[in-house]
Amino acid sequence: CNYRIEMANLLENITERLEIQLATLKHVGKKRFEHKLSAFLKSACCELEEAVNWLKPTKPPTAPPSLSNALDNLLSEHRHCQLLAAIKELGSIGDSLSLVRLKDPSKVTRNHADYLMECRNVVAMIRQLAIEPQNSVPDAIIWMLCDNKRVAYHRIPSHHLMYSTRPECRGRMCGRVQTFFLKPPPLAKEEDLE
Repeated sequence: CNYRIEMANLLENITERLEIQLATLKHVGKKRFEHKLSAFLKSACCELEEAVNWLKPTKPPTAPPSLSNALDNLLSEHRHCQLLAAIKELGSIGDSLSLVRLKDPSKVTRNHADYLMECRNVVAMIRQLAIEPQNSVPDAIIWMLCDNKRVAYHRIPSHHLMYSTRPECRGRMCGRVQTFFLKPPPLAKEEDLE
């Protein structure tokens, strides 16, 4: 089941990096916007191409044949097709950006906000691909106890903690010291107390 979580972590890590880059693009001035956006598009396409190369359309990466099932194969094919579509969409954004650089006013129909919105839509689609429907590893829960009563907790999704030999497939909290803000557990209903 580790191969399932590795692919989910890979896609999630890619989307987090792309979202950070998009957030910095929002604050770039008009003069440097085209240059920064083209650099973003190139790096995004490179990262997605690496994910496509790692993901085979017929079977999940590093999956033992006895462990992969029909859903794994369908999800792998779906992710492969969607990642190729995302690369194509980012390429079309880059092509229209090159028209802006040529200063051909008759063919320019988008402004900076439109470019950012299209890029956000592609990143949101990639984030949807990162969801793993067959994650069977339970989440980790940190409880704070006081007089043998649970007074606060924090829940951590298991894939955020998973280790992988490939650094880009590790969970975002793997091997890092973290600070968690605990929240109180939900109150028990009166019916449950009786």
